Amino acid sequence: MKKLSVIVISLIVTMEILAASVGKMAKIRGDVSVIRAAGEIAGKIGLPLEKSDIVQTKARGWAKLKFNDGTVITVGRNSRMEIKKYLYDGSRKSEASFGFAKGVFKTITGAI
Repeated sequence: MKKLSVIVISLIVTMEILAASVGKMAKIRGDVSVIRAAGEIAGKIGLPLEKSDIVQTKARGWAKLKFNDGTVITVGRNSRMEIKKYLYDGSRKSEASFGFAKGVFKTITGAI
């Protein structure tokens, strides 16, 4: 019975972690960081992105972000972008909202 409880708890925690992720960093170059409630994180390929994250690049940095619906956003140098809202479940209720505070951005839309 203890083993079953441990397995169930592990599955619940894993599902919560996966549900929080709205995408990931697909490519980066230079100085890139992600600012979230827990603090600032150095950007790296594969880093999961969450709703409310702010992606920030410095003078020689850029990042390519890939979201769960297939949307790709390239954040250019000296840029700041916020993931304001992101809900993708494959239905008509899916929606995304991004804030572009400064810099250069390129986007290829996905399913939303």
